[in-house]
Amino acid sequence: GTGKTHLACAAVAHLVAQGIYARYEWVPDLLSDLRRGLRPVASPQAGEQDVATQDYFDRLAQLQHVTALVLDDLGAQRSTPFAEEELTRIIDYRYRENLPLLITTNVSREAMNSRIGSRLSDRRFCHLVVLGSKDYRQRSPVLA
Repeated sequence: GTGKTHLACAAVAHLVAQGIYARYEWVPDLLSDLRRGLRPVASPQAGEQDVATQDYFDRLAQLQHVTALVLDDLGAQRSTPFAEEELTRIIDYRYRENLPLLITTNVSREAMNSRIGSRLSDRRFCHLVVLGSKDYRQRSPVLA
């Protein structure tokens, strides 16, 4: 309600207008798309477990290698081991390769997964922008 998503979409539009391949992903949908690339397989030793398919690896590679990636609403996803692992994998890859990543969130870095929070705290690569306005959805309506 403060305009984070609007600004993230505007950043993507600006990059695309300059001929830069940029991708916008709402984090909960991104995780659902990745999960669709997994196939449950029964294993006598481990019970049922998920096995990555080529579709999963293709989706992950697209997120890792796109010129500029926007992850909108980090923290809106259900916190599961799968979500933590996949987000860490994507963010860590882009961090190590020094690839552009824009993240919107309502979660403080201290409240995030420690690996993600650590990478987002590195001032050599990250710039924190705090939007100080209040959520417009919670403002009192103006009656005419």
